[in-house]
Amino acid sequence: LCGSLEAAATDSALAAVRERMAQRYRNEAAYLTRRRNELEWLKKDLAEEHERLENRYDEVKAFVAKQTALTPDHEPQSPEP
Repeated sequence: LCGSLEAAATDSALAAVRERMAQRYRNEAAYLTRRRNELEWLKKDLAEEHERLENRYDEVKAFVAKQTALTPDHEPQSPEP
């Protein structure tokens, strides 16, 4: 009788440990899913910002080229110390 009580207690303890581990796994999986979604959103946002900055760079580059073409005698000046 004593052995069967110990076995039942051990089985119960193992079941409780398994349940805690399973819950922790579910919590971690949910956290990782949220984190992945956040990173995907950031990736998209960063790609859009990069494209916007590339376009702006091209606009500025074209503006400078146009200004330089309008004033061919203008020599770029080095910055003052």
